[in-house]
Amino acid sequence: MNVVEIMQKAKDAVDLRQVFGEPYQVGDVTIIPVARAGGGGGGKAVGSRSGGEGYGFGIQPTGVYAIKGDSVKWVPIVNVNTIINGAFAVTIVGMIASPRIIRSAARAAKALR
Repeated sequence: MNVVEIMQKAKDAVDLRQVFGEPYQVGDVTIIPVARAGGGGGGKAVGSRSGGEGYGFGIQPTGVYAIKGDSVKWVPIVNVNTIINGAFAVTIVGMIASPRIIRSAARAAKALR
């Protein structure tokens, strides 16, 4: 399989139905699920000593469109893992930076006396 075939296979794996799900009814509201889809592939050039090729594909839910009468509303999905990871990163940076901040504040307070 060459690189062109791999890229075509990756392209064929992405389908509009994987991005926009089948609409369904909840009472008088039509719900259309939406996801982010992406993929890619690659391989070694012909004639290289070692070879290999492959492709990957991923889908992440992003939200839904809620349609009621003539009104359309976008309702995003809250990714709790992203929020937790972000809070964790901020905490780590705060723990690393806090001794410096405390020393700077102490020096500033001493200079004001």
